[in-house]
Amino acid sequence: MSSAPFLIVGTLSVVVAATVLGLYGYLVYAKTRYARASRFVAERLETAEYGLQRSVESAGSIADLAALARKYPLWRSLIQEFCAKRIRLGGTREEIERIRSLVRASFAENYRSRLTGRRWSDRVNAMIYIGLFRLDEFWPELAWAAVDERRTEAERLLAHRTLAALQRPEAIDLLETRAKGMTDHHIRHVFMPLDPSLLQLCIEKFDAFAPWVRNNLLDVLRIRNLRDERTLHLFERASVSDEAEQRVRALKGIANFGYIGPEAEAAFIERASNWERMPRSEKLMAARLMGAVPNDVYPALLESMLGDVNYSVRQQAMASLMEYPGRKARLERLLHTHPDRYARDLAHEMMERYGYERQLA
Repeated sequence: MSSAPFLIVGTLSVVVAATVLGLYGYLVYAKTRYARASRFVAERLETAEYGLQRSVESAGSIADLAALARKYPLWRSLIQEFCAKRIRLGGTREEIERIRSLVRASFAENYRSRLTGRRWSDRVNAMIYIGLFRLDEFWPELAWAAVDERRTEAERLLAHRTLAALQRPEAIDLLETRAKGMTDHHIRHVFMPLDPSLLQLCIEKFDAFAPWVRNNLLDVLRIRNLRDERTLHLFERASVSDEAEQRVRALKGIANFGYIGPEAEAAFIERASNWERMPRSEKLMAARLMGAVPNDVYPALLESMLGDVNYSVRQQAMASLMEYPGRKARLERLLHTHPDRYARDLAHEMMERYGYERQLA
């Protein structure tokens, strides 16, 4: 048998192995080179930071710095990192505007070119810096990138979040028209940076959003702790929704708000009176609300909820009961008279926790 096929296979194996080793060596070299360059920039930035700060404070020096950034790659990296650091640290409005003026003079053309470049990393890095520096003149390019199917999903979502950082209403429009497939994580990252005026626009569009978008808006309004009348009205309206998850998020928002209007409270009491029919998560939030927004009707409902099959519901019901006056007397009574063994055990546990003295039969 001829040995030629074996020689061919052996040669190919050597070539493939050499290619793989070459690629690995190049990657190691590139990574090392990038690390050295990053360390070099960081070291030079630490040295040059004081001078850069003084230059930015002088309006006449901004043009000189911008010229250096456009001409020399090292200065470009130094000035960009300096500006990013100053923006993250914050400052007066005048200081922030000076930094943005320097960024626009130094990098606007570069960012515009990179946004439409062929390299994915260039486009993404440009978006990150545009969002960080709040360069709202780039919103048309970002609005297009957010719907351009030729781009990767990650890139489209980043463009969407950057529009939100720029306080553009187009970010809200995309939540209304292209929410399919968006994760809760992404939707919250769009809602979270919006100014109160844009969040009010979101409240107006609430019914036009998909259910999962509505749920995330309710969460963000609670997390942002907006305490105006329109926000409360939205929570109250959502608390009687046909969708269980929306009711849960709304009840959580009302509990955080610490107030509920008379009509909404009457509707809540009617539903809570049949708490056994609620899903577990809704029972939990209903019990929490009854502790956060006191009403003389709630203690009796909470005592009945102590017999629920879910420990977390029983525990929340007890915690809410402890927000009402007469804790010691109530615990004594529950310990001796409640028909449910779990409720009696929980009363016993709470009495020990609060260090009450008691007489055991």
